[in-house]
Amino acid sequence: MPYDPISHPLESKLVDYDALERLVRLRDQGALSSGEFAEQKRILFDEDGAAASAPLIVSERLSPHSPLQKISAAAFITGLCAVLYSTFIYDATISPMDAPSAYSSIDVSSSIEDKARAISDVNDRLERTMAGERIVNLSRLKEQRQIFSFGALLMILGAIGFVVPLARRRR
Repeated sequence: MPYDPISHPLESKLVDYDALERLVRLRDQGALSSGEFAEQKRILFDEDGAAASAPLIVSERLSPHSPLQKISAAAFITGLCAVLYSTFIYDATISPMDAPSAYSSIDVSSSIEDKARAISDVNDRLERTMAGERIVNLSRLKEQRQIFSFGALLMILGAIGFVVPLARRRR
Protein backbone atom coordinates (compact mmCIF):
# COMPACT_ATOMS: atom_id res chain seq x y z
CA MET A 1 0.00 0.00 0.00
CA PRO A 2 1.57 3.36 -1.03
CA TYR A 3 2.23 6.11 1.52
CA ASP A 4 -0.52 8.73 1.55
CA PRO A 5 0.37 12.03 3.36
CA ILE A 6 -3.28 13.09 3.40
CA SER A 7 -4.32 10.12 5.49
CA HIS A 8 -1.41 10.82 7.88
CA PRO A 9 -1.56 14.59 8.48
CA LEU A 10 0.96 14.59 11.36
CA GLU A 11 3.50 12.70 9.34
CA SER A 12 3.09 15.01 6.35
CA LYS A 13 4.76 17.83 8.26
CA LEU A 14 8.47 17.43 8.83
CA VAL A 15 9.19 17.99 12.50
CA ASP A 16 12.67 18.85 13.70
CA TYR A 17 12.76 16.53 16.70
CA ASP A 18 16.30 17.65 17.59
CA ALA A 19 15.11 21.24 17.89
CA LEU A 20 12.13 20.14 19.97
CA GLU A 21 14.43 18.13 22.22
CA ARG A 22 16.72 21.16 22.66
CA LEU A 23 13.70 23.30 23.58
CA VAL A 24 12.59 20.81 26.22
CA ARG A 25 16.13 20.64 27.62
CA LEU A 26 16.37 24.44 27.79
CA ARG A 27 12.99 24.63 29.53
CA ASP A 28 14.01 21.93 32.03
CA GLN A 29 17.29 23.75 32.76
CA GLY A 30 15.40 26.97 33.43
CA ALA A 31 16.88 28.81 30.45
CA LEU A 32 13.41 29.23 28.93
CA SER A 33 10.30 30.28 30.79
CA SER A 34 7.00 28.53 30.10
CA GLY A 35 5.90 31.39 27.85
CA GLU A 36 9.16 31.38 25.92
CA PHE A 37 8.94 27.60 25.54
CA ALA A 38 5.39 27.84 24.20
CA GLU A 39 6.39 30.58 21.74
CA GLN A 40 9.40 28.62 20.50
CA LYS A 41 7.30 25.47 20.16
CA ARG A 42 4.68 27.43 18.20
CA ILE A 43 7.39 28.71 15.86
CA LEU A 44 8.78 25.19 15.48
CA PHE A 45 5.39 23.76 14.52
CA ASP A 46 4.28 26.80 12.50
CA GLU A 47 2.73 25.70 9.23
CA ASP A 48 4.17 28.70 7.32
CA GLY A 49 7.59 27.11 7.19
CA ALA A 50 8.97 29.35 9.93
CA ALA A 51 10.65 26.32 11.45
CA ALA A 52 13.91 27.33 9.83
CA SER A 53 14.04 30.48 11.96
CA ALA A 54 13.54 28.62 15.24
CA PRO A 55 17.17 27.59 15.79
CA LEU A 56 18.27 31.21 15.46
CA ILE A 57 15.81 32.36 18.10
CA VAL A 58 16.61 29.45 20.41
CA SER A 59 20.34 30.07 20.10
CA GLU A 60 19.87 33.51 21.63
CA ARG A 61 18.91 31.83 24.91
CA LEU A 62 21.46 28.99 25.00
CA SER A 63 23.36 30.68 27.83
CA PRO A 64 21.25 30.97 30.97
CA HIS A 65 23.41 33.86 32.23
CA SER A 66 22.69 37.49 31.53
CA PRO A 67 25.30 39.93 30.16
CA LEU A 68 25.55 41.44 33.67
CA GLN A 69 26.41 38.03 35.08
CA LYS A 70 29.05 37.44 32.40
CA ILE A 71 30.66 40.83 33.13
CA SER A 72 30.45 40.14 36.85
CA ALA A 73 32.14 36.76 36.41
CA ALA A 74 34.93 38.41 34.43
CA ALA A 75 35.31 41.08 37.15
CA PHE A 76 35.47 38.39 39.84
CA ILE A 77 38.18 36.47 37.97
CA THR A 78 40.17 39.66 37.31
CA GLY A 79 39.91 40.59 41.00
CA LEU A 80 40.99 37.12 42.06
CA CYS A 81 44.03 37.35 39.78
CA ALA A 82 44.93 40.78 41.24
CA VAL A 83 44.64 39.49 44.82
CA LEU A 84 46.76 36.43 44.05
CA TYR A 85 49.34 38.54 42.21
CA SER A 86 49.65 41.08 45.03
CA THR A 87 49.85 38.34 47.64
CA PHE A 88 52.19 35.81 46.07
CA ILE A 89 54.06 37.43 43.16
CA TYR A 90 54.40 41.17 43.69
CA ASP A 91 57.48 41.79 45.83
CA ALA A 92 57.35 44.86 48.08
CA THR A 93 60.92 44.38 49.27
CA ILE A 94 64.28 45.20 47.73
CA SER A 95 67.72 43.81 48.33
CA PRO A 96 70.22 45.90 50.29
CA MET A 97 72.16 46.34 47.03
CA ASP A 98 69.20 48.24 45.53
CA ALA A 99 68.69 50.49 48.55
CA PRO A 100 69.74 54.13 48.15
CA SER A 101 73.08 54.96 49.72
CA ALA A 102 74.87 58.07 50.91
CA TYR A 103 77.74 57.06 48.64
CA SER A 104 75.78 56.91 45.36
CA SER A 105 77.38 60.10 44.09
CA ILE A 106 81.04 59.04 44.38
CA ASP A 107 83.05 59.95 41.29
CA VAL A 108 86.67 60.39 40.22
CA SER A 109 87.03 63.72 42.00
CA SER A 110 85.86 62.31 45.39
CA SER A 111 88.35 61.99 48.25
CA ILE A 112 90.09 58.74 49.06
CA GLU A 113 88.20 58.50 52.36
CA ASP A 114 84.81 58.81 50.58
CA LYS A 115 85.85 56.17 48.04
CA ALA A 116 86.97 53.83 50.85
CA ARG A 117 83.67 54.35 52.73
CA ALA A 118 81.71 53.71 49.51
CA ILE A 119 83.62 50.46 48.89
CA SER A 120 83.06 49.42 52.52
CA ASP A 121 79.34 50.25 52.21
CA VAL A 122 79.00 48.25 48.98
CA ASN A 123 80.78 45.26 50.58
CA ASP A 124 78.47 45.49 53.62
CA ARG A 125 75.37 45.64 51.44
CA LEU A 126 76.62 42.72 49.32
CA GLU A 127 77.13 40.58 52.44
CA ARG A 128 73.65 41.45 53.71
CA THR A 129 72.18 40.60 50.29
CA MET A 130 74.01 37.27 50.18
CA ALA A 131 72.66 36.50 53.67
CA GLY A 132 69.12 36.91 52.30
CA GLU A 133 68.25 40.20 53.95
CA ARG A 134 65.41 42.15 52.35
CA ILE A 135 64.44 45.77 52.97
CA VAL A 136 60.80 46.84 52.87
CA ASN A 137 60.27 49.37 50.12
CA LEU A 138 57.45 51.58 51.40
CA SER A 139 56.39 52.90 47.98
CA ARG A 140 56.12 49.33 46.62
CA LEU A 141 54.30 48.25 49.78
CA LYS A 142 51.73 51.02 49.25
CA GLU A 143 51.31 49.92 45.62
CA GLN A 144 50.93 46.29 46.69
CA ARG A 145 48.14 47.24 49.11
CA GLN A 146 46.36 49.22 46.36
CA ILE A 147 46.50 46.25 43.99
CA PHE A 148 45.16 43.96 46.71
CA SER A 149 42.35 46.38 47.68
CA PHE A 150 41.31 46.90 44.06
CA GLY A 151 41.30 43.14 43.45
CA ALA A 152 39.27 42.44 46.57
CA LEU A 153 36.73 45.10 45.59
CA LEU A 154 36.42 43.62 42.09
CA MET A 155 35.89 40.16 43.59
CA ILE A 156 33.13 41.40 45.90
CA LEU A 157 31.33 43.37 43.17
CA GLY A 158 31.70 40.49 40.73
CA ALA A 159 30.26 38.01 43.21
CA ILE A 160 27.32 40.28 44.01
CA GLY A 161 26.62 40.96 40.33
CA PHE A 162 26.62 37.25 39.56
CA VAL A 163 24.70 35.89 42.56
CA VAL A 164 21.93 38.50 42.94
CA PRO A 165 20.30 37.77 39.53
CA LEU A 166 20.44 34.04 40.30
CA ALA A 167 18.66 34.60 43.61
CA ARG A 168 16.03 36.78 41.94
CA ARG A 169 15.44 34.21 39.20
CA ARG A 170 14.86 31.44 41.75
CA ARG A 171 12.11 33.36 43.57
